[in-house]
Amino acid sequence: MNYQMKYLPNWKKSQKPVFPWFTRTITTNSIYQPIDHFDDKNDKIFKQRFWNYSPFYKPNGPIFLYIGGENDRGGVWSLRTDAFMVWAKELGADVYYLEHRGYGCSLPGRDRQSLENLKYISSQQALSDIANFIKAINEYRPNSKWITFGCSYSGTLNAWFRQKYPEYTVGAVVSSAPMLPKINFFEYIQIIEKVFMEHSPKCVENIRQGMDEIHAKIYTIEGQQQLHQMFNIFSLEDNLEIKDLFYNLLTVIGGVIQQSQWMAKEICSIMMAERSPIENLSFIYHRWANKIQYLYANNQAMNTWMWQTCTEFGWFQTTDIAKNIFGSVLPIHNYTDDCSKKFNISIAEIAESVEKTNKNYGGIENFNATNIVFVYGTNDPWIGIGLYVNNSLPNFITSILIKGTTHCDDVHMPLWNDSPSLKDARRKIFELIKQWLN
Repeated sequence: MNYQMKYLPNWKKSQKPVFPWFTRTITTNSIYQPIDHFDDKNDKIFKQRFWNYSPFYKPNGPIFLYIGGENDRGGVWSLRTDAFMVWAKELGADVYYLEHRGYGCSLPGRDRQSLENLKYISSQQALSDIANFIKAINEYRPNSKWITFGCSYSGTLNAWFRQKYPEYTVGAVVSSAPMLPKINFFEYIQIIEKVFMEHSPKCVENIRQGMDEIHAKIYTIEGQQQLHQMFNIFSLEDNLEIKDLFYNLLTVIGGVIQQSQWMAKEICSIMMAERSPIENLSFIYHRWANKIQYLYANNQAMNTWMWQTCTEFGWFQTTDIAKNIFGSVLPIHNYTDDCSKKFNISIAEIAESVEKTNKNYGGIENFNATNIVFVYGTNDPWIGIGLYVNNSLPNFITSILIKGTTHCDDVHMPLWNDSPSLKDARRKIFELIKQWLN
């Protein structure tokens, strides 16, 4: 089942070029970490994987650390394709990528899916991992100045690390980070609709009509047969099949906004074709059906992330708002029921956990740290729970909004055809990094 829309693959960026340095110059290693940083009686350890790229390093140069997030991809891709490598080269930095516990090969226990091992997967444990890692590297590179990077959830961790462990780093570049844990993240859908509306109000209306047609067909035998042919749904008598249809449709239609600033135009061009709106939705669905398979490529990583959302963050991308282009197809109970079935966690327990997370980190209103730049694209669906500040305030926190870009666009390799606003944002980020280091 497609649990969260954020797993949509980045179609445009998955084809992006890589830097000319070779993969063989990126080394892979591991560090031993306590399974539980907060239980002195638990002496169990696990191996946490990290990657290192040192050819840029100059004596007394800084250290860049990219904090891993909720995926099994590993660090090689980031070290070959991300913008901070350009800055590392210019500043003579040593570069590391630390994999998040519970993902990839950094597993606190052999059975990745067991509740006994999942209980050790949390943001607080991850932050302690980062602190231990920096201390270990500092034994070899004493007095180093560290800059940390991260986007999306890893950006959130990045900001929280700067807040909780300020003595370990001199600054943090935080991209597209959700900073307000909440159960019902309906703002995600609102921003998706806004982006489509900016392209074409008619496009929005056609999507709405197509979704209405799907709803209508669910309740008749003839309609169910048509949906079976149009969307390869096996049995609409099964509520899970219906839910998965809506999950996947929203993944394609909504997720593209998160992953590519160019795809909204392409989706709208299809929705404006002379076929009926539901036929256009079917065309979109099948055109990217193979991309949806990516969502199922690693159910273990998805399961781990589901655990984190159920036990700490929420961030359930619902349609629980009065009016939207998708209708009421994904109510909050679809997500909370999954938490209950998978982990025996009730909605009351989810709410309590989310409240606890906000108290621990301060949410948005009470977040308190220095030397951070928060970067968001104006078309990023996660901007609805991002953190912004008045840049004139003397709190050493800067916010940058990049017009027309979406999720984590500033992180990726600079290209000649990047927008002026994106180029300007990267210039500002680099200037801040140099200020922090000096």
